[in-house]
Amino acid sequence: MIQALRNAWRMPELRQKILFTAWILVVYRLGSHILVPGIDAEALSELWEQLSGALGALKVVDVFSGANFSQMTIFALGIQPYISASIILQLLTVVVPQLEQLAKEGPTGRRKINQYTRYGTIGLTAFQSIAISAALMNPQTFGFDRPIVVHGGIGFYFTTMLTLTAGTTFVMWLGEQIEERGIGQGISLIIYVGIVAGLPSGVLEVIRYLTNPDVGGFGLIGVVAIVAATIVIIIGTIFITLAERRIPIQYLPTTGRTPGLRRSDPIPAVEGELRRRDADHLCDHDHAVPNGVHQPAAGIWSPAGDGDAVQSRASVLLRLRAADHLLHVLLYGGYH
Repeated sequence: MIQALRNAWRMPELRQKILFTAWILVVYRLGSHILVPGIDAEALSELWEQLSGALGALKVVDVFSGANFSQMTIFALGIQPYISASIILQLLTVVVPQLEQLAKEGPTGRRKINQYTRYGTIGLTAFQSIAISAALMNPQTFGFDRPIVVHGGIGFYFTTMLTLTAGTTFVMWLGEQIEERGIGQGISLIIYVGIVAGLPSGVLEVIRYLTNPDVGGFGLIGVVAIVAATIVIIIGTIFITLAERRIPIQYLPTTGRTPGLRRSDPIPAVEGELRRRDADHLCDHDHAVPNGVHQPAAGIWSPAGDGDAVQSRASVLLRLRAADHLLHVLLYGGYH
């Protein structure tokens, strides 16, 4: 791998693409430190700590936004509205005949659909930014008495909508620039950089939950077991992804006068990838179940007994994560 990177760096064209992509990602991370105007950052941090213990789904949103959502920066919504608009357009191509016809027209039709996707992204971002503004203006809804917005009113709604919409549009443009002038996979790289940026704090938080007995931690042995299980899952995922099913495919030759049968190379085990997706969807229960548990009973699900509800939910989440890992192992090996 190191030799491949060296060879790529020696090629001027590839080196230029790599440097351009790195510069775009640096610009994205710099924008992650610019807050939305009119927000008390300290009060927002307290509200986020209060909500993240009760609503685990917010942490998932924050992870994909690169911690921009919890800090309410100009990139708070990240690239998620663009992904949502893309999914909506893909579904509509099956239902709307005009979009289906555009999809069959080749590059010209795809460019038109991409244009509609951008318009949809702006619309979704504007709607979501208005909802976020309303939530920040009324923190009492979440049981938080401290004001978050310094100067409210119509001006705050307009400023927040304009800021978040412009931020998401700019992130979408950055991803397209990586696709056109960089190494490609711009949207994926932006999401990846955001996740990596929050990795150190995430690792420390996981270690704190696992080792702290007050929130139902597993202790040192449990931490070692979870790390070992994670490594095994990664190795198994790579093995299944690169696997082949050696099925000989026989076909008639297209040239020559004498008919006969020939064999082709083995085909990739694509069904392994399908099973991996099935496992991922099935194991999504660990995001939903803890949010519906308000006060678990004492026992295996709540070693803290009748302690704080937030700590009990954290305990439930950790145990479901362990069950999640085991279920992934079983489902990944289903085809082989």
